Amino acid sequence: MSTIIDCPYCESEGRKSPIVIEPNLLLQGKSFTCSCCKSELSLKPQSADVFERGLTAYQNYQHVTASLQDAGNTPSLA
Repeated sequence: MSTIIDCPYCESEGRKSPIVIEPNLLLQGKSFTCSCCKSELSLKPQSADVFERGLTAYQNYQHVTASLQDAGNTPSLA
């Protein structure tokens, strides 16, 4: 499950440069680099627990909505 975020440094300089990250690899300690400015994005070790809980909650949410769609219901997000 890849995710794209805008590079915070490039954004502060008025540019828009995407960084493609893989959340599970980020959790394992991998860093991801902006192709424009070469800034690296990584997860601080002390943030790993919070990030993992959020990632697990998001994945659970994806499973629930997929189940609802499979059952013929279209979930309404309010």
